Amino acid sequence: MIKILPTEKFTNINEECDALRMKIFSIVSHDLRTPLACIIGSLGTLDQMSANLSPEQRDILIKTALAEAQKLSVIIAQMLDKAKP
Repeated sequence: MIKILPTEKFTNINEECDALRMKIFSIVSHDLRTPLACIIGSLGTLDQMSANLSPEQRDILIKTALAEAQKLSVIIAQMLDKAKP
C-alpha cells in the first residue's frame, strides 16, 4: 500500500532538502575556493613580480601552488567518490 503524504508534510520535506542542499553547496564551495585562491595568488605573484623575487621566494610560491593544487585534487577526488552510486 502506498501512503500519500499531506501537502504540508511534502512542503516541509522539500524545504528541509533545499536547506541541506544549500548548506552542502556552501561547504563544498568554500573547500574548493580556498586552495584555488592560494594557487591563483601564488602564481599571480610569480607572474607579476618574478624579477623582484629571490630564488627562495619563488621556490616558496611554487611549492605553495603545488601543495594547494594537490589539496584541491584530493578534495575533488573525494567528492567524486562520494557521488558514485
